[in-house]
Amino acid sequence: MSCKKIAALVLMLVMLTGCGKEEPTQRAVDLRTALLSAQGCSFTAHVRADYGERIYDFSLDADYSPEKTTLTVTAPEEIAGISAITDKSGTSLQYDGMELAMGKLANGIVSPILIPWILGQCWTGEYISCAGRDGELYRVTYLKGYDEEELQVDTWLDGDDIPVYAEIFYQDARCITVQIENFQM
Repeated sequence: MSCKKIAALVLMLVMLTGCGKEEPTQRAVDLRTALLSAQGCSFTAHVRADYGERIYDFSLDADYSPEKTTLTVTAPEEIAGISAITDKSGTSLQYDGMELAMGKLANGIVSPILIPWILGQCWTGEYISCAGRDGELYRVTYLKGYDEEELQVDTWLDGDDIPVYAEIFYQDARCITVQIENFQM
């Protein structure tokens, strides 16, 4: 067999191995399409905000749409009931004599109360940097913002392409982790 025939055979085998294989980012695109079609989602988020010298844990129920996100803090009991509405114009907090004094992370560009909005914005429209299997889950990395305001948002999807966990990084340091439950479109 000549070298040209062998090279052609090898090239055909390489091309055939890609047939039927899912693109690495296809599952992230499918989630995005479903969310946009459903006009949003709701979920429970168990958030850990790491400020280095202190850590805050809290839970909230969120309703996300590309136009606005509403959320209500459910735990800890001391701040349960605080609600917020976030849209492109900003955030409006509503509370009855309570206040969240967590401050901002990532050089002042992330408030933990904005987490559902940030996640939703990534899932429905931010740049998909990479994606692929991570054990039994599927990991998608989104990039939100640019230069000094860039966040890396990693989201893990289960076998049904439902978000179950997320981490937010700023300048290679993880500042937020989120366990996601009760996800519905």
